[in-house]
Amino acid sequence: GLKLDPTNAQLKLRLQALRDDGHKTNTDEDKALVSEELAAPLKAEGNAAFSAKKFKDAAEKYTAALSHNPFEKIFYSNRSACYVELDECHKALSDADMCLALDPSFAKGYSRKSAALFQLGRYPEAQAA
Repeated sequence: GLKLDPTNAQLKLRLQALRDDGHKTNTDEDKALVSEELAAPLKAEGNAAFSAKKFKDAAEKYTAALSHNPFEKIFYSNRSACYVELDECHKALSDADMCLALDPSFAKGYSRKSAALFQLGRYPEAQAA
């Protein structure tokens, strides 16, 4: 599907859902599908929704952005913040971990992880993060 039409948004969203569920995908093939041009406006829409406290909408926009670029730490970081606000803290922690896997020096990733751990009641881990 995506080899024939690498811009197919529905297939890209399905692929992102598989990634989010923990399925391994081919990194080289994923890199070939990256489109920063398609991801950027979705991030902007997510930012606007987050600012308006529409966290579910924002998370959906960041997911869509991730479907076009699953290697962007900011998308995982921002979606993690949405999930904390939506009290979906396991998802928030997963996104924070993915953010940090992409860039262990990204300080905001640690604050996202700490927030998720705190909401999960894992206080010593939250303090350590």
